[in-house]
Amino acid sequence: MVGLRIFFIIFILPSLIVSQQQNRPPEFLPGGDMKEFALPEDTPEGSTVYTLKGRDPEGTDVTFSVSGDYLSVDRNSGVVSLVKPLDREQISSIETIITVTDGQIFGIEPNTVPIRLYIPILDVNDNKPEFRRTPYRFRVSEGVSPGATLFSEITIHDADAGKNAEVTLSCDAEQTPESCATFDVREAKIGEGNYMGVISLRKPLDYEKKTKYLLKLKAEDGGALMSRTSVEINVDDIQDQPPVLLNAPYSASVIEGSKPGLRILDILARDGDLGHPQTLKLSLEGDDSGYFALENIRNSEDETVNATLVTSSVTLDREDPIIVQNGGIYSFHIRADELSGRRESTRSKVVIVVTDQDDQKPFFNLAKAYVEVSENIANGTPLPGLNLIVSDEDVGENARFSLHLEGDHMTEKIREVFEVFPKEAVGRTPVIIKVKNGTALDFEDPLANKFLFKVVVSQNSEEISSSSVYVNVTDANDNAPMFPFPSYRFSVEEDAKAHTSIASVTANDSDSGSFGDVTYSIKGFGSEKFLVNSTSGAISVAPCGIRAACLDFEHQNLYSLTLSGTDGGGRVTSVNVFIDVLDVNDNPPSFDRVEYRRTVDEGASYFDPPLVVKASDVDGKEQGGGVVTYAIRQGNTDDRAFVIDSDTGEISITRPLSHLDTPSSIYTLTVRATDAGTPPKHSDIRVLITVGRDKNRPPRFSKQVYFAKISENSDPGTHVVTVKARDPDGSDSAIIYQMGSGGGDYFLLDEKTGEISVSKGAVLDRDVEQNFQLTVIALDGGQETQQSSSALVNISLTDINNKQPAFSKKSYVGHVNERSSEGEIILRVEASDPDENSLLSYSITEPIFAYDKTGVTVKENSPYKFADAFSVNASTGEIFVSGRLDHNEAAVIVFGILVVDLNANEDYPLQNDTSEVTIYVQIFSDKNPIFPPPWTPLRPYLKVSLKEEEPIDEKLFSVAAKDPVSGRAVRRYEKVADSDPQNIFSLDPLTGQVSLNSKLDYEESDNKERTFDVLAIAGDRTSQATVMVEIKDVNDHNPQFVENEYHTRLEEDVRWPKTVLQVSATDEDTGESGEVRYKLGGEDKLLFVINETSGKIQVARGAHLDRELTPTVNLEVTAYDTPSGGVNQRKTTVIVTIELIDVNDEVPIWSNGGHYTTVVPENTPIGTVVTQVEASDPDLGVNGLVTYRIPESQELDGLFDINSDTGVITVKSLLNGKGRSDPYELTVRALDQGTPQQFSEASVTLFIGDVSINDGVPVFIRPKPNEVATVMENSPDGTAVFQVKAIDADSSETANGKIVYSFLESPAKEGPFQIDSNTGLITTRGKLDREVREQHKVVVVAQDLGRPPQLKSRIIYINVTDADDNDPVFVKLSGKEWMELDIEEEAAAGTIVGYVKAVDRDIGENALIDYKIT
Repeated sequence: MVGLRIFFIIFILPSLIVSQQQNRPPEFLPGGDMKEFALPEDTPEGSTVYTLKGRDPEGTDVTFSVSGDYLSVDRNSGVVSLVKPLDREQISSIETIITVTDGQIFGIEPNTVPIRLYIPILDVNDNKPEFRRTPYRFRVSEGVSPGATLFSEITIHDADAGKNAEVTLSCDAEQTPESCATFDVREAKIGEGNYMGVISLRKPLDYEKKTKYLLKLKAEDGGALMSRTSVEINVDDIQDQPPVLLNAPYSASVIEGSKPGLRILDILARDGDLGHPQTLKLSLEGDDSGYFALENIRNSEDETVNATLVTSSVTLDREDPIIVQNGGIYSFHIRADELSGRRESTRSKVVIVVTDQDDQKPFFNLAKAYVEVSENIANGTPLPGLNLIVSDEDVGENARFSLHLEGDHMTEKIREVFEVFPKEAVGRTPVIIKVKNGTALDFEDPLANKFLFKVVVSQNSEEISSSSVYVNVTDANDNAPMFPFPSYRFSVEEDAKAHTSIASVTANDSDSGSFGDVTYSIKGFGSEKFLVNSTSGAISVAPCGIRAACLDFEHQNLYSLTLSGTDGGGRVTSVNVFIDVLDVNDNPPSFDRVEYRRTVDEGASYFDPPLVVKASDVDGKEQGGGVVTYAIRQGNTDDRAFVIDSDTGEISITRPLSHLDTPSSIYTLTVRATDAGTPPKHSDIRVLITVGRDKNRPPRFSKQVYFAKISENSDPGTHVVTVKARDPDGSDSAIIYQMGSGGGDYFLLDEKTGEISVSKGAVLDRDVEQNFQLTVIALDGGQETQQSSSALVNISLTDINNKQPAFSKKSYVGHVNERSSEGEIILRVEASDPDENSLLSYSITEPIFAYDKTGVTVKENSPYKFADAFSVNASTGEIFVSGRLDHNEAAVIVFGILVVDLNANEDYPLQNDTSEVTIYVQIFSDKNPIFPPPWTPLRPYLKVSLKEEEPIDEKLFSVAAKDPVSGRAVRRYEKVADSDPQNIFSLDPLTGQVSLNSKLDYEESDNKERTFDVLAIAGDRTSQATVMVEIKDVNDHNPQFVENEYHTRLEEDVRWPKTVLQVSATDEDTGESGEVRYKLGGEDKLLFVINETSGKIQVARGAHLDRELTPTVNLEVTAYDTPSGGVNQRKTTVIVTIELIDVNDEVPIWSNGGHYTTVVPENTPIGTVVTQVEASDPDLGVNGLVTYRIPESQELDGLFDINSDTGVITVKSLLNGKGRSDPYELTVRALDQGTPQQFSEASVTLFIGDVSINDGVPVFIRPKPNEVATVMENSPDGTAVFQVKAIDADSSETANGKIVYSFLESPAKEGPFQIDSNTGLITTRGKLDREVREQHKVVVVAQDLGRPPQLKSRIIYINVTDADDNDPVFVKLSGKEWMELDIEEEAAAGTIVGYVKAVDRDIGENALIDYKIT
């Protein structure tokens, strides 16, 4: 700026001196002075980059200039251009001077104004990152830890600037995926455009797996330019690998008895460290029998060791117990050891399959066998008790042999009676001899009651060995008692005395001896009423105590009994014995009251209401059948003022009554009721009739219901409650109180005071009965007639602590280790008390006994204080260790346990119970069996979780213990007695496997944890474990809907949020498994929504129901549990049927889209059918009933008519003169009959033309001759059946070629089918029923509209196929509504009782019938 000022002074100063006229300097205009101007380095050479702008204050033209090699300017326009390419990496800015010069004025020289500028060159990403000092390679030891930095000598440079120079370094995982997974690559910025690449280890290296890696790297700058390079990484070996047996594992087959030195296997080994391998040594390990050896051990140049496995001098034996026990396999190991360095070793198993030679012979375990067999043994039954075994210690085919039977001189007979199984066997095989012909065994026949034969074993038809079998035939009870008849019927009078003989029934048994002796017994409902002589079969009436007669016709008139005869061998035959009890007239009629009373007005001549006495007789029809007749035996008047209907018992007045007829104004009658039995019996009753209006009102209790509470231990006489009644028209003191019902022997009622008290001898027990309801009656003091009323008294018993507590067991057994610490809980005793407020306290009682390990009683004065060894928690009953335990001093300690109810009532102070506890102190030894963790000798518990519903008898878990002495599993287990009182668990005594005897159900179990104790026994050493089994709930219940299915009705025009209905389901599981959610399914599920938690179904938002498309909506609602899902989720689906109610929301719909075309000659007669239009309305009822009409004001008004029902259009007026080439348009309207009425219109295009010759005859395309169509019965109206198609040779544009279709004989409207006259489509009309008619014969006609018309007809048969629309119907017998079936009592399960038959009018699968009993 200093130089610029000097420049100005030089040019301006002279003008100031010359005169006042001056030439002021020009200036650059803002935006034209290149301030803040920069150029991208990729600007093309020669392009315009800027326009300089300036002005002169005097208004002269200005010119411009620019200096330097890169820019040029048009001196007049100021347009600046680039004249040399730019490269920001070579030069970062352009230094230039721009000038603006004005013109000469007033003779003054022009002024020039210069500006020096530095124009920045903007960077363009034209340089990709550059890897320097390549190639890259380095070495790394395989022992380097992951995360260590391995190499940082990668240099990257990007000549660009800014973001374009920001470089990211990465590994190319597509080209070197393994290397990229092993090494980590990152960049580190050093400066602008300069980076260092760092490689670190991602995961461990293994020289033995890979010795070299090639790492492909890529560097990418901020402008997406990229460069690539490679890094070679070599891995150095370290000593970290054991030797390797290269061709392991080893296995071979060797035949037993092979000669020494037999080559078996080649062994090849080398050190695992390939970089610096060590020298190896090979050896055998575990070849305890010394069957094999290593030979020819040698080292190779490639550092491998070779050896040969051969048989040794010890002969290989397949029958060696070790080999036999392992199934013919002998195994040991090859070992390779490093002789220097880390001296690591490795070994590999060698499995030798020892193949067998046939060097063993089969042999029997017994030389002789003795068997007894019953003569009635069934064919195919093995001889019992035959423990005969044949063995061949070879294996496979070498151990195969055959078996057969031989007799000395009776071989064939022996083989007819007996057979051996198996005929051929391998190895050790039990021999089974079956009876082939049991009829040949006869105890009574000396030639058939003893058999001797040999079982012979052979190999290759050579007899090897045999065993003799002696069979002794024993007698059998092969005959059952036989009764002459299958059933018997006897009778006895109901008043028969005890021991009255009824009948005698005997059976015969053809067996001899005790097998033929028959004893008799009788059973069945009521058999205690009868006796049967066990030897004679005589049946008589049984005694029944003090009663003279034991039978009662009125109680039971028929006994159906079973009489059984049992022989000495236990065979039983039974017959039915029916004993009819004959009725005897032993019951007089019984009146329903003890006395009848009635009050009538003076002068009364009838009873209102009628006075009827009623008696009943329980004797049967043989003794009058309950018929009772009535008679008045006597009265207290001279005349007969009353009569009685002998049949009904109604008493009538014969004359007006007067209170003067009797001194007391009371008529007294004695009425007798007599039955119709023989001899007849009767009963009498008194009837009192008072003359004069009865103004006596009944007494009234102060309460209708009284409530009282008393203690269950209340003494006799204890006051309970006092009832009080008042007499509205008399003295209250005259009221008498009586007990109605409910008092029994427990309560007394004072008839004067109404006081209720506990009766003498009453035993009240709240645990037996908690509440009593009494009915009390109050009688007033009326002289003529007493009035009464009643009230209820509810008495509740309050609990008194008066019951004894009781232990759940009479004795308890526990086991404890002698090292158990104080406080260790051993077991828990438990008692229960039925009293509500019981408070139980437990304590240990004397005497306390102890026994040492030899069973000798420990003395009380022993230095060892065994009495202090255990204590009990007074509240919980838990028995725990409280002192030192010593198995040697006291191996068994026995003491009493006392439970006392501390809240016992003072009147019942001694409420207690005792039990005995025996505790076995187990010696602490590391030799005792050891259960698996978490069990310890001091905490002997095992915890197991079992899901409910685990299967019964299936092994679920094991409590197996280990014997620390032998190192093997313990082979003896016992479940401690009474530790599993419900016997839920079963313990395998050999394996310790536990299974269930009954299923566990979480929902039904109050206690979710079950326990039992197990003893593991190893010789004289034992350990005990308490197994605590926690029952886990599983999702084993499906949600259950309240209803099996849901139905509702809904108008089709309802909208959201209309509620449809609500479904509900429950789930018996717990937790999330019992939470129920709902979801919708089915084709129409989008029309509705369901609340997933409440089950409420609503119409969905935006849903439009349409009955015409879907008259019935079937939704599937699924209730599912476990909302979080999973494989155990369970679900249940129910059908929700929604019947849509029709509303008139549809307009009639036209066939053919509402466009019809027809041709009619102008000379067509009036009444001729032109065409038929058809519309249907999917609404129901009147809403869907369509009628047709031709609107007025049309060009063809009055020329055509339409049938309002059928849509048939006919000529109404002559068409003469109407013919033309252009068609007419006729509008027809279809209207439904709903409210509001809906309609739609269709257009009929009519060509009215001149008459022409019609010589074309329609030809049928379909149906073909004898073609058959089918339709299912019950199809809805309008169901398509068949499409008739015909063609006409005449033009279809004329009436001659226009075809209409019809039936030959137009069926009535109620006919089953209809045909569209235009399309030929046959559809159903009305219900089709296959069971009424299976086939219909229809004649279709195709007729053109020419004059005269041409037509053709064809027959089509329409078969109606079956639908499952008929329910099965049972075939009834003789018009009965039911079927009677008889079955003998005690019939065996599976006995056929009878048959039922049903028929179904459907056919095929629709007529298949299944039967079930409901």
